[in-house]
Amino acid sequence: MDLSIVTTNAEGSDFSWLRSNHGAITGTLDVSKLTANTDYDANGVIPSGTAVSLNTTSGLYEPFDSSASDGHQVLAGFVLTAQQLTATFAGVSSTRVVFPLLVEGEVVVANLPKTPTINVQTPTTGKFVYIGVDYVAGV
Repeated sequence: MDLSIVTTNAEGSDFSWLRSNHGAITGTLDVSKLTANTDYDANGVIPSGTAVSLNTTSGLYEPFDSSASDGHQVLAGFVLTAQQLTATFAGVSSTRVVFPLLVEGEVVVANLPKTPTINVQTPTTGKFVYIGVDYVAGV
């Protein structure tokens, strides 16, 4: 077992997208499903506010995709704090990241790091109020 100290590049999170801070649980993110420069930056940091869905087969979280039809169109929540993409222990890189997942709260959509297509009809397993999204009856 490697107990050496590991330094990461994850800096402070930008919480301007979050209007409330309650309703968080722990989740595990499948790193293999993330895309460079889309889901994480050049330093390997997944930003706070990244929208995710749950893969019911693997039990792991993946990027949310409103246009998908395989279950990834169901929003599970948002990454609460910035997360370092990989960790290396004893020369082995991790393929999973444990992270805090916001599953209930008020979200300022315009301030999300990557604005997903979200509206009041977006299927979700959480409880969200979207600030800055207009409700259109019948949509």
